[in-house]
Order: sequence, then C-alpha cells, then structure tokens
Amino acid sequence: MTENRELASGLAPGFELFDGRAVAGREHPALAIGDFLCLVFAKVDGKKHKVGGAEGEGQKLNGFSVSCRKNGFVPGAQLLRREVVSVPEGEREFFGDEVEELIAIDRIRTADGSPIMVEYNLFPRAGLEFLETEPLGDASLFKLIRERTDRRAFRGSEQSLGIQLANDELAKLLEVPLAEPLFNLRGRYRDQFNKPLYVGQQYIIGSRYTFSM
Repeated sequence: MTENRELASGLAPGFELFDGRAVAGREHPALAIGDFLCLVFAKVDGKKHKVGGAEGEGQKLNGFSVSCRKNGFVPGAQLLRREVVSVPEGEREFFGDEVEELIAIDRIRTADGSPIMVEYNLFPRAGLEFLETEPLGDASLFKLIRERTDRRAFRGSEQSLGIQLANDELAKLLEVPLAEPLFNLRGRYRDQFNKPLYVGQQYIIGSRYTFSM
C-alpha cells in the first residue's frame, strides 16, 4: 500500500474535524453542516494549506479528482457496479416525475492507489446515457459529464455529514478494520440550470480526510 498521506476537503464554516478531534466554531455547529462552501485544504509537513475556495452559495463543485490533484495525489477509481435502476421512492421528489430511470454507478475512489472512499451515485438516465458505456475505471464523472453535456455540478442543495462504522463490505472495499469510523457524506446536487444532476453517498476513511467547516 502507498504512503498514508492525508487528503483534505472542506465544507461549511464554523465546524472542523481535524485529526479525529471536533472543534466547534458556533454554538450549534451541526446545524451548519448543509452550508457547504467548497473549501479545500491540504495537510503538508504538519501545516494546513488552502488550495481551493468558494465565493459563496452556488459555487461550482470540485470533484474528487480535482481535489486529489490540487493536493498532489493521483486520483483513481475502481468500478463496482453500473446498472439502470428505477427511482427510489425517497429520491422521487428530488428527481421529479419526468425522470423515470437512473444510472447507478458505484466505485472505490483512490489517491495514489490507496482507497479513500466508496461512492454510490444515481444519475438521471435521460441525457446521460453515455455513462452506461463509457470507461469509468479511472475517469472523473464530473469531467466526463462536463465535456459531453456542458453541465456542471453546483453546491447549494441538501447535504449531510455523519459518522458510520465500517461493516464487512465497506471494511473489505476500503481495506480498513471492521468498525473503523467512516465519514458518511450524502448530497443531492443540481447543475448550473438548477436541474437535478445526481444523488451521491460517500463512505470516507476518517483518518485520510479532513473537513474544514
């Protein structure tokens, strides 16, 4: 396994998870978790360096691949599942009645070859049919969608961050011990035209990621 460096990304102001410790900057920091500002930090030689930022609400969303490269890592991905599925009842309101089918894409994301997260994504099939056949092993989904459709994911929709202990499946996929604490990041994302682009859920190794919030 490659060197266990730390990959960092940021969310909302006022709350920070750093080296496993929670530091609150507001009286009720958990209430601010949905106000993601797309701040990206890298931890190098014990110092934290800002490598990306946001101007405000509606900021373009930087994907995993961009964040990796800005932090000096080589991004990678291993495709676990790709299939057409129906819209889950819980996501019907977000996608709307006009969306009848989704493309489910599950992958392991890596930095310098080491597993960082498992991602579960749901994309509307209409207009994104190319995702059914494009090679996705080491591809950036954001870049692929941008190049083929000119659509870009933007922040501003519902997002939540929690902690979950790794079950058998996640422990094997991420190469961590059973019950390892993982960040559980879930979001519903729209494009620059305010159209639903995808629903994503990520299980992230806590020791490899820093959220500055």
